[in-house]
Amino acid sequence: MSACFDIAFSDISDDESATVQRDTSERFLPPVSEQQLRERVRQRVPRGTAKANSWAFNVWREWASHRNSLVETQQDRHFPVPVDLVAFSNEALDYWLSLFVMEVRRRDRSAYPPNSLFQIVAGLQRFLREERSLSDVVFFSKSSTFGKLRKSLDCRMKELTAAGIGVRVLHADPVTVDDEMQLWRSGVLNTTTSKGLSYAVFFYNCKTFGLRGNTEHRNLDASQFVLRCDDTGENYVQFYSWNSKTFQGGLDQRRMQPRIVKQFAVKMTITFGCMMFLLRT
Repeated sequence: MSACFDIAFSDISDDESATVQRDTSERFLPPVSEQQLRERVRQRVPRGTAKANSWAFNVWREWASHRNSLVETQQDRHFPVPVDLVAFSNEALDYWLSLFVMEVRRRDRSAYPPNSLFQIVAGLQRFLREERSLSDVVFFSKSSTFGKLRKSLDCRMKELTAAGIGVRVLHADPVTVDDEMQLWRSGVLNTTTSKGLSYAVFFYNCKTFGLRGNTEHRNLDASQFVLRCDDTGENYVQFYSWNSKTFQGGLDQRRMQPRIVKQFAVKMTITFGCMMFLLRT
């Protein structure tokens, strides 16, 4: 049986396939140290995700330190609780995590909403995979070795829901057309000052192209915005979203294409919401 390989042969030049010794001193990038490699691998994790992982780990450390100070814990067969999540067996971690989700609370002693509790456990799973290189840690699979944790988390989330905690989800009110017009009338958005124009581009990047979070805005590149004209003479902005949170081009996304958004010019005398007008200003 012949094997099929997806190889772009156009990427292989005749020079490379030849067995001719050449000077390669300028072909390759400078050597990467182990420290540089660790740092670059760590940076591939979105900042918000890394922050959530650190938050979950700190919550765990505070609880574990408190638990280890109790007499009941010191008499437990699984003592001590692994505060830094360094040396432990899966059985012991499953045991302590099942107690953790039942006992953990906020600093003001109020209960975490069910979804927040789930996010803490998910953050701990990511922390173990990223910071402790334990890629085989799987908390939420039904076939996982962390059965006590799954049952305990399911039980606690149901208890919190039954108590009405986290049932009402707060949402930010959307910006209405009147709100948008008021931003222009008040001068917050304008095309006569650099700050007003910057605010306008920021606002309509969110509204038109769906940008979210300061990282996506900060990483924007001018080449992502292309001004074009179609066959009928209509002008439009074509936006290529290749550095968003949902598309980063890693191994899992190598067959995915970045999102492309077209925004046609507004055919009105008032063009305050037209990206074509704003980008040309």
